[in-house]
Amino acid sequence: MPPGIGEWQETTRSAVRNVVRYVPRVTLLHDAAERSVRVVALEFLARVRGARARLGRPEDSSALHDFRVAVRRLRSWLTVQAPLLGRSAPVKARRRLRRLAQATNPSRDDEVFAEWLASERDPLDAEARAAADWLLARIARHRKSAESALDAEIDRDLDRAIELLDERLPRYSVPHHVERGSLAVPFAAEMAALALTLSAGLRRRLSVIRSGEDAEAVHRARIAGKRLRYLLEPIEALVPEGKECIAQLKALQDLLGDHHDTHVWLLGLTEATPRAPRAALRTGLATIAAHVRQRSDQRFAAISESWLGGEPPLFAAIGRLAASLAGSATEGIEIERKYLLSALPKRMPKRRLERIAQGYLPGERLIERVRRVRSGKETRYYRTVKGGAGLARIELEEECSAETFAALWRLTTGRRVLKRRHLVMHDGREWAVDEFAGRELVLAEIELPSLDAEVVLPPWLAPLVVREVTGDPAYLNVVLAR
Repeated sequence: MPPGIGEWQETTRSAVRNVVRYVPRVTLLHDAAERSVRVVALEFLARVRGARARLGRPEDSSALHDFRVAVRRLRSWLTVQAPLLGRSAPVKARRRLRRLAQATNPSRDDEVFAEWLASERDPLDAEARAAADWLLARIARHRKSAESALDAEIDRDLDRAIELLDERLPRYSVPHHVERGSLAVPFAAEMAALALTLSAGLRRRLSVIRSGEDAEAVHRARIAGKRLRYLLEPIEALVPEGKECIAQLKALQDLLGDHHDTHVWLLGLTEATPRAPRAALRTGLATIAAHVRQRSDQRFAAISESWLGGEPPLFAAIGRLAASLAGSATEGIEIERKYLLSALPKRMPKRRLERIAQGYLPGERLIERVRRVRSGKETRYYRTVKGGAGLARIELEEECSAETFAALWRLTTGRRVLKRRHLVMHDGREWAVDEFAGRELVLAEIELPSLDAEVVLPPWLAPLVVREVTGDPAYLNVVLAR
């Protein structure tokens, strides 16, 4: 793993790890990771069901391919997201899907080899054409046997795997803190960390490939690329870099897949040649093998040129995608520290004064606030949704009209706060000192750019600080409202 990747991942996670989130059901990325990962899994499961229903229809030539891909996408997602899914993705279900995915390999390999061989047949010489016809008939028999074995595997494992996932995936438990409520990490943050992790894994796999003879190394890189592609496909349209990353991963997968296919075909030719009944057929098979080797060399040359020398553009694109996801995960998060004061500072530097009236709408899980702010001759109105307590909290705010404020203000009776806010700049940061109407209470707070930002109390404030009350629910405005 390149230097800094691990630290970057942990920063991505820790920046939002302890944030109590209000999760608007708007996008997959902004939802809680535990929920979004199951939403995607259920979608993949539905695709498996749909593809299975098409199997056995002679007119549906793509049914087997779609079924195979659907099974692989589901299995890959359950494997990669296993830490988040926990018991929702039982090991027994994943084992059954693994056996099922492996059972689709022989029919897939036969299908691809037969298509290539049929397309290459006509330009061959007479001996090679005869060998191609003999080989196509052999492949057809083997394919029929493989599909029969696949049918048995589907009957044995698929229904039970679906039954287990149907039972577990739709439900999950969320731990709750007695004071702070549920703790959830945004899906975007987890996806950012996973994208970097799988990208680093793919980079390692590519780095050990030395020649076209490293068939196992090429195969492992192909699997790593496919796993990264399957991870990103559900969010492809949700991040600006999504389509670019998927396009590059598809190009890589095609090259690595073609090279892997030639290795499988050569193994099949090696096995078939001694079984050919005539010497002319064996000679023709040797000609076909030479064509396969030529294709293998061409594919490896393309892999080497685009992916094994220098820094492929994919990894920079993944870095941008991860940064975009991380930014999306922390968007709207308010990071602040709050202090209880013994009195209002008498010698504050130049300050700006605001008169604030804010009220809280009825609700248990959702904290929605309306606010009127008067500063000089100007009055502005806001609607805000806030979630959480402690150092980092979610805050989603938009300005609204006086009419909207008036309509919602009526609903806040008994849950209101009136205060005078003194805004003071100190060392490039703005302190807000609030004196509350109707009670002897003065609080000071400061918004920070990051969770680990250092706070130095200004000299005009420090002597009046009783203690820090960040995270103390008794000093939340919603608790103080009356």
